[in-house]
Amino acid sequence: MSEKPDVIVMTGDYISGSTKFLSGSIGKFNKVHLTDCVNSLSQLKAPLGVYGVLGNHDFWSGPEAVKIICETFSKQIGMVWLRNSSVELNKGGTSFRLLGVDDYWEQSCSFATACKGISSGAIKILLSHNPDINDEISLARERIDLVLSGHTHGGQIVVPLLGQPVMPSKFGQKYRAGLVRDGDRQTYISRGVGCLLAPVRLNCLPEATVLTLT
Repeated sequence: MSEKPDVIVMTGDYISGSTKFLSGSIGKFNKVHLTDCVNSLSQLKAPLGVYGVLGNHDFWSGPEAVKIICETFSKQIGMVWLRNSSVELNKGGTSFRLLGVDDYWEQSCSFATACKGISSGAIKILLSHNPDINDEISLARERIDLVLSGHTHGGQIVVPLLGQPVMPSKFGQKYRAGLVRDGDRQTYISRGVGCLLAPVRLNCLPEATVLTLT
């Protein structure tokens, strides 16, 4: 908050109640952890608002968890959820569209629905938990100026020269962290502030990203 942001966005994985890719699941949704998460973020506010999308771990925790996450964040910090939708924002006389989609691995993800009704010439910033959405953007030949993602945790455990040993992306290390350019489109992948499975980070500091758009 000391940076006085104009707008705050969050790109998913607020909790990690269930982990599908391991045997069965690890843990179950426990509302007390969601309460701790929201309380930690309760001071967030910005003139243009606070916006968010859901991540795979939010969905994997079950539909009840998704419902409670959305309701709690909306009620306590005024989060506006962009679930295959968009809003128009204005700063200093310049308007742009902020879009958001459900997690790319979910059937409910609809990039086409999020883009509906937006003029081709509009400045468009897309919130997508999973940066692999770039594949669909390219296939759709839809112009997106900037994609903001998380998902990879920046690697969390990063081995020198090799990168992240297990990468949850079909693009390998490409979208692990930081700024990536695909032609005129840019993607910024935040390392985030949490951890998966174990509270350990190696060569991967937690990150709350400040971006200046010009």
